[in-house]
Amino acid sequence: MRKISFVLALIFGLSFIALRSQAQSSGATTLRIVLNPLLSILVNDATTTLTFSALTDYQNGKSVDQASHLTVTNIGAQTYTVKVAASGTTLTGVTSGNTSTIPVGNVRLSVDGGATSVGGSATVSTVTLSNTAQTLITGGPASLAKTLGVTYAVPASASQTLIGLTPDTYTTTVTYTISNP
Repeated sequence: MRKISFVLALIFGLSFIALRSQAQSSGATTLRIVLNPLLSILVNDATTTLTFSALTDYQNGKSVDQASHLTVTNIGAQTYTVKVAASGTTLTGVTSGNTSTIPVGNVRLSVDGGATSVGGSATVSTVTLSNTAQTLITGGPASLAKTLGVTYAVPASASQTLIGLTPDTYTTTVTYTISNP
C-alpha cells in the first residue's frame, strides 16, 4: 500500500511539475479599429427672423447672419454636399384671413466666409431659396462637428415686392440635407 501511495505521489508530483513548466509567460491579441462612416447635419437655430421695420430695409434689402447656424460632421473618405430647400413656394402669413404670400425666391442664402470656412477644396454657392433643393456646398471635406454660419438675405430688388403686403409674420420651413456624392 505504501508502494502505491509512493507511486501515486510521484505521478502527482511529476504531473504538477509538467503542468507548471507549460504555463505561458506572454499572450497576444489582434487589435482591430473599425471606422464606420458618419454623416450628419444639425441646424442650431430653430428660428431665423428677418425684420423689415425701417425705410432703408425696404430700399436696401435686409439680411441676418446666423453665426454657427449649421454643425456638420463627415467622418470618412468621401466629401459631402449640402442642399437647402423650402417646404413650399411661398412664405405664408400666420394671421388668420391673411391671403398675402411672399415667394421663397425672394430669399438668398450663403455660407459665411465662403469656401474658406468649409475647408478643403469645397465650393459654396449663394442660392436662391426654392422648394426644389439647391446646392449650397459641394466637396466639403472630412470634419468633426464643424460649425458654419449662414446668412439669409432679401436683396433690395426683392424687398420692393414686399410693399403693399399685409403686415404680418410670414413663415416657411427651410430644410438642409447632407449627403455624400
